[in-house]
Amino acid sequence: WIVIAVSALSILLIGGYIIIKRGQTIKKENKYAKIVNAEEPLGDGETVRFLLGYYGPENTKARKDQVSQVLSEMQGDDVSEEMMRQLDNFKGTERVALVKILTIRGHAEAVPKFLEYAETSDDAELRKHSLNGIRLMGGPEHTADLLAILEGTSDNAVRESLERAMVTMSRAIDDDQQRTGALIRRLEASDLDPKLRGSLLRVLGDLGGEKALAFFTTALKDKPKDYQFDALSALMHWPDYTAAPIIEELGLSTDDAAVKAGAARAYARLIKMPAPVKPEETQAMLDKLWSIADARRDQALLFDILARIPQDWAVEYADQYKDDKVFGPYVKRAQDTIGQAISEVPPLVPGEILDASVAKTDGAAGVYYDEDTKAVVNWTDPAAWVYWDFILEEAGTYAVALSMASKGEAGSEFNVIV
Repeated sequence: WIVIAVSALSILLIGGYIIIKRGQTIKKENKYAKIVNAEEPLGDGETVRFLLGYYGPENTKARKDQVSQVLSEMQGDDVSEEMMRQLDNFKGTERVALVKILTIRGHAEAVPKFLEYAETSDDAELRKHSLNGIRLMGGPEHTADLLAILEGTSDNAVRESLERAMVTMSRAIDDDQQRTGALIRRLEASDLDPKLRGSLLRVLGDLGGEKALAFFTTALKDKPKDYQFDALSALMHWPDYTAAPIIEELGLSTDDAAVKAGAARAYARLIKMPAPVKPEETQAMLDKLWSIADARRDQALLFDILARIPQDWAVEYADQYKDDKVFGPYVKRAQDTIGQAISEVPPLVPGEILDASVAKTDGAAGVYYDEDTKAVVNWTDPAAWVYWDFILEEAGTYAVALSMASKGEAGSEFNVIV
């Protein structure tokens, strides 16, 4: 009887514990549901700590993603501040998630902590997302910090994130000398590591400007071949046509086939830029491209460019090569493509919308039109552009409106050229 009584008591105690735990779980889940299902999530530090409890290993990725989404949108006192206090309590993907959330929330007070992660962390993902947060929330005053971090970084993906952050923050500096001076001084140092040199040249090429152009002019004339390659690579991101003369000069003067090929590709990229130039200016550049390009592969770039120009003059220009034994077929394909494109160019009436479905993309792989969202997506490379060809029936002054959206960590700097 004693054994039976003890057993019955144990069963009652275990059953009671299970009932209590089940009640606690139901209460916790009800609280969670109330927070995440709110149309406009509202909370405080205690709410943040409660939700971060779901970042544990026992929860699914879907649940953690839901928590991250709610924390990104949550309003209320001490929300971002509590996330900052909790950052170092997490590791791996959970810490990265918090960094991304603070970036989405635009909590600029996180920048010093992000700089610490970017400099000292062994986690490449944490470094990349910290740098993205610095890029979006930092300012020109942080460029010196990033340059110092870049000097000690060997991971290529992290270096790319550093370069993008430096470009974004440096662009906020109006004075050309201040914007590029530190980069040029470092590039002129004799102890420059080749990887660091490549990064600094790419940043300088993205920024452009008179000081940078003067530096590249000297570099392309006087530096060794490997330096010239890095400089040409950097000029592939040059923001306007001002670099064309120095690329022309290098391409026409060098005897090195590889350097000449690099110059041809850099020059072809400038011709393809969607900038307002007259047909005769484009034709002159195409003539120079043909002179620069020795290899047939590089000369073929000319027909690729022509095929992107839906204008009658492009068809006529291509005619001069129609009897070439090698490029005759290229001419035929290019002219067919041009003719088809001309027939598809829509007339635009003021007030009408140029739909994303008919947009063209160039400048980087990965940008595409998404049928589900009815938008151009995956536009993450600053060198990429999206453009529309259209016909205006009447000359005049027109206002241009751009419909766009950015979600998560997407940036919002655009150049609009008509």
